Amino acid sequence: MEFFDHPFLEVSRFSVAFPSYRQQYIQNIWPELEALLKTINIACELDIIEGKMEVLTTRNTRDPWAIIQARNMIQLLSRSVPIQHAKRVLDDNTYCEVIKIKTMCRNRDRFVKRRQRLIGKDGQTLKVLELLTGCYMLVQGNTVSVIGPYNKLPLIRSIVEDCMKNIHPLYHIRRLYVQRELMRNPKMAKKSWDRFMPQFVKNVKKEKEKLKKSKKEEREKQNTGEMDGEKGDKEDADIGSISGFKREPWMRKEDIKMLSGEHFIVGEGKKTKKHREHKEQDHKEQNKGKGTSGSDRKHELKKLRRKRKKMSDHK
Repeated sequence: MEFFDHPFLEVSRFSVAFPSYRQQYIQNIWPELEALLKTINIACELDIIEGKMEVLTTRNTRDPWAIIQARNMIQLLSRSVPIQHAKRVLDDNTYCEVIKIKTMCRNRDRFVKRRQRLIGKDGQTLKVLELLTGCYMLVQGNTVSVIGPYNKLPLIRSIVEDCMKNIHPLYHIRRLYVQRELMRNPKMAKKSWDRFMPQFVKNVKKEKEKLKKSKKEEREKQNTGEMDGEKGDKEDADIGSISGFKREPWMRKEDIKMLSGEHFIVGEGKKTKKHREHKEQDHKEQNKGKGTSGSDRKHELKKLRRKRKKMSDHK
């Protein structure tokens, strides 16, 4: 690689904050860090009060990529990566990436379970992935730090993202193992590997769907008449709310009477009763007005009928 023959015109600097629990470790390894950065002509500063590390170019810096390597190194140190692994990024063929996994899963309990699934029992899953890909991995808090060859970093990122999407890393491990075995065989170099790759289909029945199905069956039984009474009505109402299906509205008393014909019979009865009352009243008025003339009686009857008509119209 060809470097510049003259010093840089401007000073480039990067600062990275670190958590308080890393302060003691960073203070202990700071002399070693200064010695490592001095080999690539990069200066570093430590601010314990503000809790940050800073790297910057010097007059002797000739490699423009050196400041990026130094920035990646202090970034890994702030994410709890040991200095023995973090110093690997000073090599030109080694790269790093810090994957943020906090936003990949909203539920906190689910996030903790899937993060533990990525780590495995006693860190076995991470060890197997490190052997198959040649990348160092460290899960710390809400991030996953990866150090390794450039062409392997996208693979690790896809494994981490799939794990947070509820796809177990074991599926990827099996696939990587088959690929490694096929790569060792020179006869398979120009052949298709699709028939050897394991195919995994996600076929998980959700508990909610099972619950909906069982509740729907119970609801159908209730509608057919196997369960009756107020208790059945309440249970059916609960089933409708749990299953998410809209149940048919219960019939009112008026609807039931209309279907049976009772409503119309009662209505006719009311009409005949009113008619009978009117006739009796007319008869009483006629009896009262026997001493009066016929024209006066007719006039009074007309008045009564008008009054009844107005009352009925008003109603």
